Amino acid sequence: MKVSIDVKNQFLKDFQDKILQGRQLLQKANHQWASRLFNNLYFEIEKTDWILPQKKRQLIMVITNSWWIYLNSLTKQKASIDFIRLIDAYKRFFSFLSQLDEFDLFNNFWTELLKIFIKADNLNVEGITKFINSFCLKVKDQENYLTLIELQILLAYLRKTVFPSELFNFSLKFLGEIVYKLEPSKKALLLFVFLENINIKNQIIEDSQEFVQSVNKILANRIPPFLREDFSDMRKITVNKLNFKYTLSDLEELIYYLNNIGEFSWIIIIIRYIFAKLNEFENFQVALNYIRKFIDFLISRNRFAIVYEIYDFLEDIFMYKTELGYDDALIELWVDACKKFVDIKDEKYLLLSMEKLNNHLRNPQSPIQLYHYFYTCNYIWQFKSRFFTLESDDFWKMLFYRAFYE
Repeated sequence: MKVSIDVKNQFLKDFQDKILQGRQLLQKANHQWASRLFNNLYFEIEKTDWILPQKKRQLIMVITNSWWIYLNSLTKQKASIDFIRLIDAYKRFFSFLSQLDEFDLFNNFWTELLKIFIKADNLNVEGITKFINSFCLKVKDQENYLTLIELQILLAYLRKTVFPSELFNFSLKFLGEIVYKLEPSKKALLLFVFLENINIKNQIIEDSQEFVQSVNKILANRIPPFLREDFSDMRKITVNKLNFKYTLSDLEELIYYLNNIGEFSWIIIIIRYIFAKLNEFENFQVALNYIRKFIDFLISRNRFAIVYEIYDFLEDIFMYKTELGYDDALIELWVDACKKFVDIKDEKYLLLSMEKLNNHLRNPQSPIQLYHYFYTCNYIWQFKSRFFTLESDDFWKMLFYRAFYE
């Protein structure tokens, strides 16, 4: 369907005006009308045939970011957080996200809200139980059983007791099936790393090994017979600077074994754990270099989802260590990701990586950054032109940056 430039420009102008209007409504705490405006805008994007799929996703992400900017502003208020306003905004935001076929996006934002609740001074036990279990139903429907187990164990820790449910029984049954596939000497180690990772991921308490001991006590009378011995053996494990090199060797073997038996989704847990411990016992650069070596290993075995998770994990680490502004390290990280994904048939991970790259490509502030900016734009042009049909604006922008780069 051929559409004139004037029609396209008018659509984008109307889109920008509505985004601005929606953001103003949010700042005035008028969630109902802002939600209605953004929902209507989403349906308008979806029904417009001439917009390319990647452009539709880009426009939808602008709506998503509008909600996210507002939610962040609520959580960073100097006075105490207005939880009634925050929860109402999140409820409407999740309603919007549920319309998208983007469960990972939903999961990321839900996890951020969970972290806010965990840090709250007066945690309502019944409220957090309903909140976690309602999301666990969605997680189970997605067959993301790893996250389901994490959430059920986290819920037990927050409650200081097990909440008996079908979800809890199912999660431990699935955990038992994974542990059963391992050699005896690695079973307790995987459980130990898995539990410590829950604490590292959600930043619950400073001492992760104390978290593991607490969970073990809480689950003591609820552990099914097929896991009882392995949980008991886990009490004997201690990881410190002196013995970590031996533990590291076992963890490497575990990564290769999990990949070989097709349980590669568990690999990211071990990688997160290794990074945390190397960063603690050695330094940041040693941890970073060590983790990077698994990227090529996983790419060569077509484990693209895990590779993208590693890059996403490294992004979180870099953002924590750097200041806002033009960040060479973050940009180079996602350029590297694009290079890894550019030769694979599935365009999904290249598109996601390019999105991340564009998010971090801010205005340069120095001559060196300016050169780096044009250098990066040259790469973006190569990635886009290889897989996607460039729109007129994108084409001339890339040509302009290419000329400056040369």
